[in-house]
Amino acid sequence: MAEETEKKKYITHDDLRNHNKPGDLWIAIQGKVYDVSDWIKSHPGGDTIILNLVGQDVTDAFTAFHPGTAWHRLDGLFTGYHIGDYRISEVSRDYRRMATEFRKLGLFESKGHNTLYTLSFIAAMFAGVLYGVLACDSIVAHQIAAALLGLLWIQSAYIGHDSGHYVIMSNKKYNRIAQLVAGNCLTGISIAWWKWTHNAHHLACNSLDYDPDLQHIPVFAVSTKFFNSMTSRFYDRKLTFDPVARLLVSYQHFTYYPVMCFGRINLFVQTFLLLFSRREVEDRLLNFVGILVFWTWFPLLVYCLPTWPERFLFVFTSFTVTALQHIQFTLNHFAADVYMGPPTGHDWFEKQAAGTLDITCVPYMDWFYGGLQFQLEHHLFPRLPRCNLRKVAPVVQELCKKHNLPYRSMSWWEANKLTGLNLENSEDSQTHLLSYSKMMGMEAETSWTHYPYNYVPEAETYSEPSDDETKDQTFSMDTLLPDDLLERILSFLPIASIFRAGTVCKRWNEIVSSRRFLWNFSSNNNNNSASQRPWYFMFTSTDDPSGYAYDPVIKKWYTFDLPCIETSNWFVASSCGLVCFMDNDCRNKIYVSNPITKQWRRLIEPPGHRSTDYTALSTSMNRAKQSYSVSVVKSKQVQGNFFQWELSIHLYSSETMTWTTSLTDVLTGWRGGDESVIIDNVLYFLIYSTGGNSDHRHGLVASNLSSTSSLMSSFIPMPCSLTCGRLMNLKERLVVVGGIGKHDRPDIIKGIGIWCLKGGAGGGREWQEMARMPQRYFQGFGELDDVFASSGSDDVVYIQSYGSPALLTFDMKFKCWKWSQKCPVSKKFPLQLFTGFSFEPRLEIAP
Repeated sequence: MAEETEKKKYITHDDLRNHNKPGDLWIAIQGKVYDVSDWIKSHPGGDTIILNLVGQDVTDAFTAFHPGTAWHRLDGLFTGYHIGDYRISEVSRDYRRMATEFRKLGLFESKGHNTLYTLSFIAAMFAGVLYGVLACDSIVAHQIAAALLGLLWIQSAYIGHDSGHYVIMSNKKYNRIAQLVAGNCLTGISIAWWKWTHNAHHLACNSLDYDPDLQHIPVFAVSTKFFNSMTSRFYDRKLTFDPVARLLVSYQHFTYYPVMCFGRINLFVQTFLLLFSRREVEDRLLNFVGILVFWTWFPLLVYCLPTWPERFLFVFTSFTVTALQHIQFTLNHFAADVYMGPPTGHDWFEKQAAGTLDITCVPYMDWFYGGLQFQLEHHLFPRLPRCNLRKVAPVVQELCKKHNLPYRSMSWWEANKLTGLNLENSEDSQTHLLSYSKMMGMEAETSWTHYPYNYVPEAETYSEPSDDETKDQTFSMDTLLPDDLLERILSFLPIASIFRAGTVCKRWNEIVSSRRFLWNFSSNNNNNSASQRPWYFMFTSTDDPSGYAYDPVIKKWYTFDLPCIETSNWFVASSCGLVCFMDNDCRNKIYVSNPITKQWRRLIEPPGHRSTDYTALSTSMNRAKQSYSVSVVKSKQVQGNFFQWELSIHLYSSETMTWTTSLTDVLTGWRGGDESVIIDNVLYFLIYSTGGNSDHRHGLVASNLSSTSSLMSSFIPMPCSLTCGRLMNLKERLVVVGGIGKHDRPDIIKGIGIWCLKGGAGGGREWQEMARMPQRYFQGFGELDDVFASSGSDDVVYIQSYGSPALLTFDMKFKCWKWSQKCPVSKKFPLQLFTGFSFEPRLEIAP
């Protein structure tokens, strides 16, 4: 044994990555290195799936796609090398154990009777279609036949899908016949085309440039990255975002369902494009014969109808019914996370979990979804028969929970709403891009924040070397610097300059947009707290969502447009670089955005009353998990009873993309307000007395978001009778900024105080006064009404009068009050009001 160990030859992962060229294609499986340069042409799954993974460890992908018998074939491809620095992540280790357990239980071999039932169902439907068209004269009967044909195509597609992943018949020969009959002959869609695209989709799930199922330009754009005319690595061509694409994408959330109704036409076109291409196609002749069979019986069937209007209506109805399946396919991925770049072998489970969305349904509806409602389970175990997907779903969910990975499952209707919102989000971002491109010709005084972070201008054109030595030759000094050195230099720039750097040229944009740079830049700023202080956005309370953002580090105001919203009349909450907006008029319209990068997402509608008397919004970002939660506290008066108020707490999780109602209660003598904050998974919100309580005008209620305890049992009195209390989270401490009213007239502010809840979040009930605003600063506001805006994070508290654009800052650490630089916003009429909010300027945080 010792001699065998000594004879082993080792290479590193870096060495392996060098073997990724034609004729030199190496992969690693469980630490052993294999040469697939010659085998790639014989690979049953096609060459694309291997070419995307060469030069790396592919153990998890190999486990997912291949039966146990395939492992024995690897011996002939073994190079004799092992990976010296081979390591397995805990996620991959658990995934492989799970696959082994499922194999021991026989779940991959136990196929049930789904195939028999489905084939019988297809035969019965086809007989019904023939009877309805040939034996009936009623237009209603013809339409029923058309609907049956649509259902037949759906079920046939499921047979083709299953047979493409695993053997559903008694042997491989019959399985191949089932593929050609169900795919080519019955649906008119080549099984060869399906294998080519579907295997690539499974491998590069939701990669914008490698997954063909997301590349639908010019009709759809599921991400703003398509606006840069990216190159498809699957089709090996540029996906040009031209004026036609810009027009169609502008209305994509309206055209989504109509396009789905005619989605089959695109599949027909794709089939012919592949079969007539120069690509190597398995059984090209058989695929042609199958397609010929379809285009023989289908036109003849349609021609048997008596009139052309009926023929058109028959085709339209059958296509529209199959739109249900096209919609389902897009629901599973359009609303999930996306990424750029090739698939990688070391995070197989993570990428599949992030790029999929399950559809919740009752067991007796499994036939309708063909097992694809368990999308994550299917992607992790594509060879698992659909009858067993429901059995393994709880196990997969537990594994996701163990490793803090997303497991998203929602109803058909919720998934439709989420997909529509995602399309609308991308569409609105494209509308913003139009205005940005026009601004490129404006003067230099235009603010940097008018340009989207992912905007990539054309690179500079430098003069070529000339034989005429008298001519000047220009070049860029940065071309002499290696990427890592240039990255270090750029990382020392202020955040505003980082944004500008991304618009200099394509190379700089790629550097400052890379995840490594963003996290390193963020880490550097975290270590230097002075360089990463919260900004303050000030604007007028008008219909214009534009204003000015204040950077306290360099003491400068920037003109600033808020993304995704059209007016400034919104509730606002922020946390760690993310800002949440809720429409004041339609309180079910909620957005989450990064104001710096202009990335944003509209959330699905929260549950509860659509119309409320008071609503409080708060959000909390978990930087470690890159996830966030949003809470909405709704307060509505019990009809006919001013002293009783219905109060409900609704919580949104970005990991599940769903809302949950964590608590409902009825308060007597108290009502909710519009102030709340989340600290360490505890939600704090202000409540106000409705009479009958002489001790307190208002108080604070704490609710643990993971429990359903009674609200009033956690009542915390306020430090004194406050006017306009504002809650904020400063380094996981609950801080209240409130106006101190006059003794005889408590509604009139005589000063402003700052208090901190002692004992920490969740356990404190006593207040510690941190500071009182000095009289000279209080008088400096000029027009301090009974309301004011105040927010903050880190150690900074901002206070702003509604009546004037003056902005005051308080440093909690040094107990120091300072005026900001004068804001350029001007008061256009005497009663014009001003407001604002603070947020952390971050580049690495995305909604």
